[in-house]
Amino acid sequence: MNVTKRKMEKTIDKEKTQHVSVMLDEVVEALEIKEGDCVVDATLGGGGYTKKLREIVGKNGHVISIDKDESAIQRMKIFAKEQGWQNITLLHSDFRNIGIIVNDVRKGKKVDAVVADLGVSSDQINNPLRGFSFMTEGPIDMRMDTSQEMSANEIVNTCTTEDLKKLIATYGDEPYAKRIADAIVSSRPLSTTIQLAQAIKQVVPRNLKSKIHPATKTFQALRIAVNKEYEGIEEFLDGAVGVLKKDGILVIVSFHSGEDHIVKNVMRNKARGCICPPELPQCVCKKPQELKIRRGKPQTPKEDEVKRNPRARSAKMRVAQKV
Repeated sequence: MNVTKRKMEKTIDKEKTQHVSVMLDEVVEALEIKEGDCVVDATLGGGGYTKKLREIVGKNGHVISIDKDESAIQRMKIFAKEQGWQNITLLHSDFRNIGIIVNDVRKGKKVDAVVADLGVSSDQINNPLRGFSFMTEGPIDMRMDTSQEMSANEIVNTCTTEDLKKLIATYGDEPYAKRIADAIVSSRPLSTTIQLAQAIKQVVPRNLKSKIHPATKTFQALRIAVNKEYEGIEEFLDGAVGVLKKDGILVIVSFHSGEDHIVKNVMRNKARGCICPPELPQCVCKKPQELKIRRGKPQTPKEDEVKRNPRARSAKMRVAQKV
């Protein structure tokens, strides 16, 4: 084991997670799991869902938790060992690999439920060394999986103005994308999150009514690009539906419109069944219905939760059932 990894594990051992799981009660209710069930938490993060799920399924059940951030896995391994849990599997992997993971762990057996929180963990945001936040100084990193090569620093310091503009507009829904892209390029080289945030702040008009920092959307866009978050959602959902038992429940919590749009469209497509033109007298596509939508509209956090945890304000929960 190298020195860097030893230091990381010592730090993790002392850490207490700062993450607050969004809509925990609503998620647990929607999953409809019971003692003895097997459930997958596809985005472990701070571990709030996993801990509650393990409490419900008990010693006769099984929780499989996945995260691309190795520190999240190591932290939960320490906690699970302290609790004496035997029936929990913790794996450092991308959630898009859910099909391979479950088939390997369960030897071909299906699971009762799958849940995923598509947001960034508070533990990642609050750690300056991870570079997710513009509130504290750190490297411009933003990698959820620190073993991958490309970080946000490479994008910020090497992309063309046009590519930066497109990225910020597409993933951040930022109306001042061109101004920000120009400012980033003219301020290069940028090496810290504070430097980047200042470059953005100087060119975005001040809006006294807005509570959002001028750099929020750009940092979001960079994070999505670095971690290829949109690219993995559809693949994950395909895999999640594939590993569910009949009547199994799928719960997805997303935090911005781009994610929610993908989740909504995939769920609707899998709930449609036949896609033949209406003029055909009978179905020829043979497309099976895979899901049943449990709620027509996404559920959002209650007002008191948003007051306690402002990061929950944009959360949307969608629920579907395997048919």
